[in-house]
Amino acid sequence: MVVLTEHPLKALLRSADFSRCITKWGAQLGAYDIKYQPRTSIKGQVLVDFIAEFTPMDREPSERNQVLPIQQTTKWKLYIDGASNSRGLGLGIVLTAPQGQLMEQAVRLGFLASNNVAEYEALLHSLRNAIALSADLHHVYCDSQLAVNQISGEYATKDDNMLAYLVEAKRLLREFKSVQVDPVSKDLNGHANSLASLASDVTPELRRIISVSVQDFPSVGREINSGVCTNNQAASWMSPILAYLKNDELPEERREADRIRRIAPRYWVSRDGHLYRKSHSGPYFRCVHPDTV
Repeated sequence: MVVLTEHPLKALLRSADFSRCITKWGAQLGAYDIKYQPRTSIKGQVLVDFIAEFTPMDREPSERNQVLPIQQTTKWKLYIDGASNSRGLGLGIVLTAPQGQLMEQAVRLGFLASNNVAEYEALLHSLRNAIALSADLHHVYCDSQLAVNQISGEYATKDDNMLAYLVEAKRLLREFKSVQVDPVSKDLNGHANSLASLASDVTPELRRIISVSVQDFPSVGREINSGVCTNNQAASWMSPILAYLKNDELPEERREADRIRRIAPRYWVSRDGHLYRKSHSGPYFRCVHPDTV
């Protein structure tokens, strides 16, 4: 059985750090061959949504099931955000191309203004960039409720300064065939928000390019020092329990595999790879290899 979940059920049910109820559940479920895997995206539903959104409705019924090429149907998307704090103002712009490429930009403003002005500056700056790239912009996502509602006409604009920004924004929006400014929550606009925060925090006198790299492994640890001192120990009663808790590996014999699944919730593996067993009174007992006794 394979359980697809976003929650750490494997670590929860196989750990001895919790209450008796959870430990009991882990012991009962351990008798079954259950594998926990992360739940991935539902690709079939994405394909259905894609066909439903980009199939023209004015075509003949026999042709409605045909999907146009991506280059002709998908549009450019724009995510913007403005950040204002005591250190300065910054703009974050993320422009997504139809093929998936991202164009990121962080702009620091050299004048003092409110957070609403920063949001409008981010909108104007990004629209000018989209026009220069001849992008067929379709959606603009902004987490400023004031800017979105003023552009849609739901909010009245009384301040002269904000009215000037609104007039300029509408003028630039008319340069596109069909564009819509939609609100977005801050948690879904984190990419643009990070760029805006970066632009507002950096020193204005310095101009720099910051590259972001990924380090997959720690700089220090057992992986690096393992070649210095090795201690090859023979297999013992601990080996199948460690293999199951660490790598989900079970013995080939059915009866032995069922036994390992049943007793595994009583044990716990520390970060340094040591096996511990929880006693009835509460403390952990470290399991020692027979060769070290």
